[in-house]
Amino acid sequence: MIEEQTTERWDRAIAVILRGTYLCCRRAGQWMSSHGGGRIINISSASGISGSSHVPGYSAAKAGVINLTRSLAADWGKYKINVNCIAPGIIDTTATRRTITTWWTPEQVNRRIPLGRLGEVEDIAQAALFLASEESSYITGVTLPVDGGWLAEQ
Repeated sequence: MIEEQTTERWDRAIAVILRGTYLCCRRAGQWMSSHGGGRIINISSASGISGSSHVPGYSAAKAGVINLTRSLAADWGKYKINVNCIAPGIIDTTATRRTITTWWTPEQVNRRIPLGRLGEVEDIAQAALFLASEESSYITGVTLPVDGGWLAEQ
């Protein structure tokens, strides 16, 4: 909850997630712009689209990644750099299972996701492969939710 989040935790989320993404993109963009272009795929979160009272700093930083992605896509298209973003929903990892059990039961989560299951790491990998491929050559500035329909329920 926002009233429970310390300023230090807020600052850390912004520094690690948003500033870290910015610095990586800036360096990659410098190289790509002098080497004929390329693809940048940022990772945000469904929480960056919908917000979350559970993790407000995280959600704000991930929303910043989405807007940074659009800004870079608009600026770097002239260098043939496609900049896109993936916004995962709840992905089945050890850390996720530990976190979500403090808020919901697995049954509540599965009922909330229209496809009825947690996402798998491979679901994110497949989206990244698509955005890195020639099949996505005319796509830039887009945030692709990979969330089993979670945001459709918002």
